[in-house]
Amino acid sequence: MNDTLRTVADSQRRRTVAQRVGVLTVIMSAMCAGSVTCTVGQHTRHANPAAAPQALMAMGSSIDGENAPEWIAFEPANHDFSIAMPAAPVEVDDVVATPIGDQPVTRFTASSNGCDFDVGYLQRSANVLARLVGEEAILKSACDGTASHMGGWVVNRAALTVDDLPASDIQIRLKDDAVHLANARLVITEHRIYHAIVRMPMDASPSQVAGAQRFLESLHFATRTTAASP
Repeated sequence: MNDTLRTVADSQRRRTVAQRVGVLTVIMSAMCAGSVTCTVGQHTRHANPAAAPQALMAMGSSIDGENAPEWIAFEPANHDFSIAMPAAPVEVDDVVATPIGDQPVTRFTASSNGCDFDVGYLQRSANVLARLVGEEAILKSACDGTASHMGGWVVNRAALTVDDLPASDIQIRLKDDAVHLANARLVITEHRIYHAIVRMPMDASPSQVAGAQRFLESLHFATRTTAASP
């Protein structure tokens, strides 16, 4: 997942070099004119206060012009997992297709800084687990199903463990969305498949990449026994 997010960030860093040169020009002008706000592309950007005169430091704006979200540690009512989110999430009931038919999914969603965050779980019945023999088969089905439900397909997948539980990191290309992609982490337990998904611009800014990484890597479970409880 780190390599995938870094690839997105690298292209954005190259694109923003020229923009930052323009910001530095504004900083120099502000030293005389007393203003540090400018417009670059579609974003209003501000000079880094550390590079501006003392009189400008009270403005406290970042060079990206993005207000850092106030991240929170979120746990659902049953406390079976925890994750960092950029805002208090809204609980949403959903339905997804599985090999034995539609199944309910519980989601907790929030949006911030141009990205959409989604964490939750699918209750997998014993029949599904019996049909998909082995953890690898369950994970592959979950990854493909997640991408299909979002109207896309998996382009990268990496195996890992989260708190000793089998998991996969995936990147999803969206069929009808040429400007966004999705990164997800899926974790399987005895009775559930948990997901953490972030939908973000393909030319994501460094702060968006950092937020996505923070979200995905913060998914944890109290204990394996608790995480596997129905």
